[in-house]
Amino acid sequence: MVFVKFRANRVFWVFVIQIFITPFAWSSPSDEVVQAQAVIDKLIHQTGIPGLSITVMVGPTETWSQGFGLADLENDIQVTPDTLMRVGSLSKSMTATALVKAGEQGTVDLDADIREYLPSFPQKKHVITLRQLGGHLGGVRHYKTDSEKYVFQHFDTVLSSLNLFQNDPLISVPGSEYHYSSYGYNLLSAVAEAAFEREFPEFLAYYLWQPLVMKHTVQDDVNLVIPGRARQYVKDNNGALINAPYTDNSYKFAGGGMLSTSRDLAKFGHALVNDSFLNSASRELLFSSQVTTDGRSTGYGLGWFVDMTKFLEDRKDRIPPELYGHLIDLFQDRQLIWHSGTSSGAVAMLLLVPETQVTVAITANLGGVGRQLIAATMEIEAIFSTAQQR
Repeated sequence: MVFVKFRANRVFWVFVIQIFITPFAWSSPSDEVVQAQAVIDKLIHQTGIPGLSITVMVGPTETWSQGFGLADLENDIQVTPDTLMRVGSLSKSMTATALVKAGEQGTVDLDADIREYLPSFPQKKHVITLRQLGGHLGGVRHYKTDSEKYVFQHFDTVLSSLNLFQNDPLISVPGSEYHYSSYGYNLLSAVAEAAFEREFPEFLAYYLWQPLVMKHTVQDDVNLVIPGRARQYVKDNNGALINAPYTDNSYKFAGGGMLSTSRDLAKFGHALVNDSFLNSASRELLFSSQVTTDGRSTGYGLGWFVDMTKFLEDRKDRIPPELYGHLIDLFQDRQLIWHSGTSSGAVAMLLLVPETQVTVAITANLGGVGRQLIAATMEIEAIFSTAQQR
């Protein structure tokens, strides 16, 4: 236990050194960067995050990119903007965006019955479309228990991972109710493979990673040696850092099993705030809230949250009142497009603002601090967007 405490103290001093030395290594940090560093400093000290990476882009310019702390506590490896960390459900945003790009090129029809691509998938009482799955309206269940969040079994194929849920009944008529579902994205990845006639990583590489030069984004395959991959951590009941529980994400690559860097995520976000990668109709498809069959807005487009007011209102009973008011004040009338991700021992957030062309990406290797990371990302976005609007 003494050793663990020593590690925690050492991580603290790594952050202190970085915070006070790094600004002087730059020619002249902007006021926005200085303010944003203070937000990161506060986040780190409040949560005890071992390692964190942030990249901010304003338009096509990488305005700030920096690593803080350690990617690997045991081997003293520092975080950089190119450190690979688990991004959890941000994988859904990649999957959905690649599918929309494939739709532009005629590879998939987002309004088709999924069984047109996957006739082996058990027939349900109702048709399920790709668009419904991408908006969590497909009626496919999410995890039943916590044991489904930490899976030890390795799945060699996407099709084999469908066995976890494919024989279960739908939990609602497709289109009628919003039910967040990572398994729905498993199904989308199987459709992508069938339509593209290649494995899912090749689909993502062809339609997303290669065009956007996301060189450090891959599947989190525990069997592979992946240079630059961070270790993951959680806190025990006494607040000490320990290694995160083992999990093999091969059962949910498309919905929560990717590795990426803050720099790659920022590139990804920037590509979507203008028409340089997707046409305007495709961007509208991604960023417009879907609606249920009885006309209720879900606040979720295709792989992206698109209505921060609804998002916060739906969670108001879990947010301290002062924090709720603070977050509402931050974004004012700007539309924020975002997705966060939580996975075993890691959190991530990608936020983009078409109005100001600001993109903020943060990755961190500590589980259980998603709420704090979302708030910090919003604060940093407000700093840079406010400067753009002056």
